[in-house]
Amino acid sequence: DVRIAAVDALPQVTETGLKLSVTQVLERLRNDERQIRLSAVRALTQVSVRGCKIAIPIVEEQLTDEDPLMRESAVEAYCKVVLVSDEKAITTLGRLLQDSDFRVRRAVVEGLREAVKIGDVHAIFTVSDALDHANFDIRKSGCYAFLSVAEKGDENVVEEVCRRFESDRAEVRRSALRALELVVMRNAEHAIFQVCERLEHEASETRKTALKALPIVVDEGVPYAIDQVRNKFQC
Repeated sequence: DVRIAAVDALPQVTETGLKLSVTQVLERLRNDERQIRLSAVRALTQVSVRGCKIAIPIVEEQLTDEDPLMRESAVEAYCKVVLVSDEKAITTLGRLLQDSDFRVRRAVVEGLREAVKIGDVHAIFTVSDALDHANFDIRKSGCYAFLSVAEKGDENVVEEVCRRFESDRAEVRRSALRALELVVMRNAEHAIFQVCERLEHEASETRKTALKALPIVVDEGVPYAIDQVRNKFQC
């Protein structure tokens, strides 16, 4: 397609970082055809560099566009031009993780993998906010976003998920159990400890959720788990 070729050729005929070049590329992000938008995202990484003070503000303007397809493409571009693990960028992506359109949320989940260092604590805390959302699909996006910002079994992630056992909203507690299935390393002492801590919580629903979580985090007969449970229930 000639239009796709034209977008791909932009980096070869424009000077890196020039505002005109960035603006030209971003205009292609508005195209109805997905392939042309993807080509524009590719071109943007070649006419700018990470941390480019010209590209970032222009892309940021598109993140609030009323067209979800534009927001989706802008997220993809944003994740390629911001500095890795930039706190402002992480906060912005956390907000977009709660976007009403699934395509935008999907772009955030995928883009976080290249915009954030694995294990970044600010990213983990920011992503975890989605677990508190009233919308089921947004909470689900939050669950999968954990896999983009941390290794499976990350202690901060497990702790943030288990904290949701203490929510007074049943839907949040259910989402926390689903998230735990995704992020936990079975038989890890930290995960066992976090769950067992909630077995003696003052709220009965929290205790019930922790009981449901036990078979998610540990196999039968693991000594550490047995000791933890015994300690919680001994008179």
